[in-house]
Amino acid sequence: MFALDDVLLRAAGRALAEMPEAARFGASVALELAGRQTVFAAIPEMPLTSLRAMRLAALAGSHDETETPASLSLRLVPASDIRPVMTPLLPGRAMRLTVSPDTPGDHAECLLTLDAASVDEATAATWLATLKSAIEQPLRLFV
Repeated sequence: MFALDDVLLRAAGRALAEMPEAARFGASVALELAGRQTVFAAIPEMPLTSLRAMRLAALAGSHDETETPASLSLRLVPASDIRPVMTPLLPGRAMRLTVSPDTPGDHAECLLTLDAASVDEATAATWLATLKSAIEQPLRLFV
C-alpha cells in the first residue's frame, strides 16, 4: 500500500519535470524527515514501487542529505489547530512545500515557499496547479 508521502513525492517530481522552467534547477525532491532529509533525484522516471522502497529505506536509516542540492523540499506536518502560514525556505532549495493532510473533507492544505530569484510567482502557481492535477488523477502516477 502506498502512503501519502509516496504519492506526494511522485506528484511533485512529475510536476517539476513537466515545467520547462524547472530545467534550470532540476527535478529532485528532498523529503524532510525527523531532523534530516533524503533526496530523490530521478522521481519522474522511477516506478512508484521503487520510490516507496527508497522512502522506507530512508525512514529506517539515518543518512542525512540536507547538503545535497534539490529543487524542492517536501514536508508533511501533522494536523493540529494551528495551520502553517509561514515556513522558512531551506538552504539549497528553490522551493519548499509544506503539506498538512488531515483536514476535514479529505483535503490537504499546502503552503509553498519559494526563492523569488530562482522561481517566479507565475511559475510557482503553474507548478502548484500541475501538482494538484497529478494528485487528483493518481492513476497517472503509476505510468
